[in-house]
Amino acid sequence: MSLGLGHLQVQPDQFWRMTPRELFAAADGYMRRMGVEPEPEPLTKADVIRMFEEHEAAQRAKQEQATE
Repeated sequence: MSLGLGHLQVQPDQFWRMTPRELFAAADGYMRRMGVEPEPEPLTKADVIRMFEEHEAAQRAKQEQATE
């Protein structure tokens, strides 16, 4: 409700008549107007594994620099 009535400034009667699809579309438009682009695709398992591997490699490099 805070999104619809607050940020989107939809009147209560309009808010309660909106379908979830309409609310999500309005929220998407609001976020784009605020400069936030939605994620193009959800992360895959391979993406998450790669991110963890990159993080672990960065941590190892940081530890190696600290011991030099």
